[in-house]
Amino acid sequence: MALLYLLNLVQEQFHFSLHVGHVNHGLRGLSDADAKFVESQCVQWGIPFHGMKLDPSTKVRKKSPEAWAREERYKVLRDLLKTVNGDCIVTAHHANDQAETILFRLQQKSGLDGLRGIHEKQGEIIRPLLRFNRNEIDSYIRENSIPYVEDETNVDTSFPRNFIRHQILKPWDEKDPYFIDSLVTISQESDQLVRFMNQITSEFISSNVRCQNAGNYVIQCNSLSSLPDLIQSRVIKTLAGYSVTPWRKYQWKDLSRFLISAGTGDILTLQSGFRLLRDRDNWILSNQKFSFGKTLMNPGESIQVNDVCFEWDWTSAKREFSKNPMTEIIDGSLLKDNAAILRHWRSGDRFQPYGMKHSKKLSDFLTDEKINRFDKENQLVLEVGNDIIWVCGLRISNQVKVTRQSQAFVSLTMGFSEV
Repeated sequence: MALLYLLNLVQEQFHFSLHVGHVNHGLRGLSDADAKFVESQCVQWGIPFHGMKLDPSTKVRKKSPEAWAREERYKVLRDLLKTVNGDCIVTAHHANDQAETILFRLQQKSGLDGLRGIHEKQGEIIRPLLRFNRNEIDSYIRENSIPYVEDETNVDTSFPRNFIRHQILKPWDEKDPYFIDSLVTISQESDQLVRFMNQITSEFISSNVRCQNAGNYVIQCNSLSSLPDLIQSRVIKTLAGYSVTPWRKYQWKDLSRFLISAGTGDILTLQSGFRLLRDRDNWILSNQKFSFGKTLMNPGESIQVNDVCFEWDWTSAKREFSKNPMTEIIDGSLLKDNAAILRHWRSGDRFQPYGMKHSKKLSDFLTDEKINRFDKENQLVLEVGNDIIWVCGLRISNQVKVTRQSQAFVSLTMGFSEV
């Protein structure tokens, strides 16, 4: 209410208009009365009021009421922002909220990122009261006779934040009036330090990370190991899409331990769905695992698997060898009477690589070709008449090599589709 009073006071001076979004979470008995109170004040002050009520029955069991309410509240407010064609969402978080968040994050062992606390500006959300403590706001409310109501659940110390507020923060603040300011300073200094580390991380990524395709990154082990441990983990965290979300201490430890001890072929799965692979002299970060069974390929028909297109067709070309493994010319005799099947390779598959007299296990062939585990998982083959004639993008079978006796020719192609 203090924030609303302030914004209403200066909106003409700074040439902006206000809309009030009130989210009734439906979690307590007096929530309907509180919504009516806010609406009546908006009517009195001539401010458009938008009331929205949530349905607590939609909350999943594993999620806490606080987390569910916060996520749903911001979702609704963002929808309202679009509806009214607004520029920003303004919330009334203050310095005591910041102090509570710092202590709460310490309890969660979230690390340096968690000590940044609540951001003054985060996307479309701004928090102009974040540098003012609760005592200063209460004084302003009394001086200006600003009406407000108190959420009755704020005194329930069974909620972790309320316990921190009443049992830790309030007694400490009464003994040391500068305690809140100290925690806010920690937040500001942590934010500056994290920004500095993010800059180093960004510069490293732009110079040392190779993007093979969307969501697939390669980093030389020696390059990454030249960085301090915390920055190494931050590089992986950023590439995996965690640039904003604070990590808990165990997440940093798990990643740091893996970067130090992983051997070739070891994989760490991150919560975002990315997986990190130690592949000889490189780290490979990928979310490119896909499920694909098999499909019939007709001549001239393009089959797309993720972002790669596969095709075979008859051709008059008589070239015997292609230096490009993505494009092959083969003897087409087998395809005259047999279907072409594109499928994942399977354990136990064998084929006779071009130039060899005998067949070998496909798993051994992929190992000999130094194919990393991620690419092995996604490796496709072209099967004709129960024989593998092409390990796609790597090698054709000796059975289909072009000879002087060849009379029918087939082109095999694969390539990345244009986005």
